[in-house]
Amino acid sequence: MSLLVERFHALAPRERQALVDLLTWFDYCLDTKDFEGYARCFTAEGVLSLPSGEVRAPDVAEFVRRDLGRFDRTHHMTGNHIFETGDDGVRLRANLLAVHRHGADPRGHWDVGAVYHCVCEHTDDGWRFARVELEVVWENGRADPSS
Repeated sequence: MSLLVERFHALAPRERQALVDLLTWFDYCLDTKDFEGYARCFTAEGVLSLPSGEVRAPDVAEFVRRDLGRFDRTHHMTGNHIFETGDDGVRLRANLLAVHRHGADPRGHWDVGAVYHCVCEHTDDGWRFARVELEVVWENGRADPSS
């Protein structure tokens, strides 16, 4: 346990909550199809890295609109938030469970278990993501049910 404690520096509770709130808002914007709000979670030079490709901040909204906007509904949930401080900001690791509904029938969905690996920076507008990388751990179903 001491190795873990030595590696991670404590964040103030207010900072920890602000970072969890940022990630929660990030997923909320996906689930409500507020792709512009989702893009505002990034710094001006931020990078989103998904298995389907990598994109820089100015193009995030349109990229995610094409990638996830095709689903009738999505449902994203995170947990097990771990924070590590460093010279490049704060690193946030969180587990993700994401459900993507294909159509009106709630039984038709593609599920993904993944890990968010984020680099967070404090800006004049509060905490933002400098980088978000999605590591897929497992999938159930198909992203495209016709394939």
